[in-house]
Amino acid sequence: MHFHFGSVRNLNTIILAIPQKKEVFLSAFSGFILCLVFSFSVKASDALRDNHNPFTIKVANFHLLEEEDFSSNLIIMLQESISFDTIRVEPLGKYIDNNAPAKFLEAIQEEENIKTGMIIYGQNDPNANLIDCHIHLVNLTENSILPEIGNETERAHNIRNLNFFIEDKPGIVRTFIIGLINYYANGGSAGNNYFQTAEFSYEGSENKFRSLCNFYIGNNFLISQEYSKAVEAYNTAIKLDKEFSYALWNSGVACKLNNDNIMAAIFFNKAHKLEPELKTPITFEKLKKKDINPFNEPGKNPNRSPIAFFPRNVATILYFTESTYFEVYDTFGRLVKSGTNKELDVTAMNPGTYYLNFDDKVEKFFRK
Repeated sequence: MHFHFGSVRNLNTIILAIPQKKEVFLSAFSGFILCLVFSFSVKASDALRDNHNPFTIKVANFHLLEEEDFSSNLIIMLQESISFDTIRVEPLGKYIDNNAPAKFLEAIQEEENIKTGMIIYGQNDPNANLIDCHIHLVNLTENSILPEIGNETERAHNIRNLNFFIEDKPGIVRTFIIGLINYYANGGSAGNNYFQTAEFSYEGSENKFRSLCNFYIGNNFLISQEYSKAVEAYNTAIKLDKEFSYALWNSGVACKLNNDNIMAAIFFNKAHKLEPELKTPITFEKLKKKDINPFNEPGKNPNRSPIAFFPRNVATILYFTESTYFEVYDTFGRLVKSGTNKELDVTAMNPGTYYLNFDDKVEKFFRK
C-alpha cells in the first residue's frame, strides 16, 4: 500500500491496525492483541508532502539490555501496523542515553539524514513493570498546521520532545505513536481515535501520559475549529498535570479564538508563570471594556467610583462596595458562579484561589 503525502487537496485513505477497547480484556485470556482495521481519509500537511523524503521513525534503546528490548518490540509492532512505503520504521543502530541533550539528537538526525519523522528511544524496566519512553520529533512541530493558528503574539504550540513513563504495554505506545503520525499528517480529528484508545487502554497511575493524550486531542479540536471541545480537552490535560504550560497556553489560544478574552488572559498568564518564554500582551489590566461583556451595564455612570470587594481571604461571604455583576472562575478557567449582588457567598466553593471578574476588571481572592 502506498501512503502518499501529496497535495493538500488530495484525500488519501490510511488503513492502520488500531487496538480496540476489548484489547485489554481479551489479551489477558488469549495472550494476543485483538486489532481492528480502521480506515479514514486524511489530508496531507506541509510537513509530510514530499514523497522523496519518507517519514522516518528510528527506534533505539537507552543501552544494551540482557532481557527486555524496548526497540525490537516496538519496531515489530509498528511495522505490523504501518505498511506504507512513505513511512519507514528502522532500528537506529546505536544507543541513546535517557539524558541525551537536544544537540546530540539533532546530530543524529543529520547523520541519519532524517528529514521528517521521529527518533524514539526508551527502556523496559521489568522490575517496575514500566516503560520509559522518549520521542524526539524531527521537523514536525514547526511545519505542522498548529503554529498557523492564532495571531502573531499568541500562536498555538506543539511539543518537540516528549517523555513519559507507562505501564509495560508496548501496544499502548504503538497506538500513541500512530496517533502522532496521523496528527502530523492531517490534524483535525484524524489522530483522536488513537489518542482516545491509548488513554482508555492505559490503566497505570502515571498521569503525564494521559495528559499528553488529552493535549493532542485538544490540538486536533483546535485545528478543526471546535474551540469549546479543545478547551475541554486541555482542561482535562491540566487536571492531570497542573504544570503543563503548553496545555494552558493552547487553551488560551482556543479561548481567544472563541472570543473569550477573559479566560484567554487567565490561561496565558498562568502558562507564562510556568514557562517565561511564553509571553502574551494580554493581561487582566489591559483587557478593554468592550471585551468584558456583560460588565458594561447600561446606564452606568462613567464618573462613579470604582467598585471594590473585601476580604481577599474569605471563608463565607465576600462583599462588594455596591451591587455589581460578577463571575467567579477557578484556576482551570471554569465558571464557578455568576450573578448580580452586593454579596458573594463562597461557602460552597472548595478552598483555593479564584479569579473574580467584576466592574471591568479581574482580581484574585482566596477561599479559606
